[in-house]
Amino acid sequence: MCYVGSCVVLNLTDTSGRRGQPTIAEGEPKQVDIGPLLREYSANELQADDNYRCHLIKTSEWAESRGRDPLGNVFLVLASASGTEPTKLHCFIPEKHAEKVASLSQGAHITIRGPVSGLAADKVVVTCCELVGQ
Repeated sequence: MCYVGSCVVLNLTDTSGRRGQPTIAEGEPKQVDIGPLLREYSANELQADDNYRCHLIKTSEWAESRGRDPLGNVFLVLASASGTEPTKLHCFIPEKHAEKVASLSQGAHITIRGPVSGLAADKVVVTCCELVGQ
């Protein structure tokens, strides 16, 4: 099971009246540059949610760190090449891919694909991430 903060869970607690929107991302992922995505969330979370939340994205950047959160979920943190954005992208990886994540070196250039859950604790969260081409 993917991270508890997935789009499905977020939609269950969504009070914005957008419950009629799809709860899972389907189809081809939208190619996204991580820098503008992070800056948009930092500048205006609501506008960024309209553009990205529950949309399937694909992006490539540098692996800054990896590990497990306090609940034991595997995560990977991506930072933009400039490193000047006020937030980072946190990808939660299904347990079956934990070994792939563990084998990545810090600073490795990787591509991920997954649905955006939104901003949580000053980080942009992507759940059920897949490592593309790894």
